[in-house]
Amino acid sequence: MAVSEYGSKPTDYVGCYAYDALLVGFKCSGFQASELVSFALNYPLYHLYMPFFVFWNPLLILVLLAMYSPLVMLLISNGKVVSARV
Repeated sequence: MAVSEYGSKPTDYVGCYAYDALLVGFKCSGFQASELVSFALNYPLYHLYMPFFVFWNPLLILVLLAMYSPLVMLLISNGKVVSARV
């Protein structure tokens, strides 16, 4: 499965393609796990875009905190492990 070039796709299209309707993203269609693959491809982009969305809807700060909390916990625990070794 490869990402094809931009443009409109026919209704029977199978695969993933990039779109750029204001924000760049990926859309997959034509196979059973298309929604899952689409989410996996867009997941890093959600982390990039979410801080900007908070400006338009401050309630999204809760989503932002939930998205970044695993990373923060990883950094804190890694810091504790490193400091315990010294």
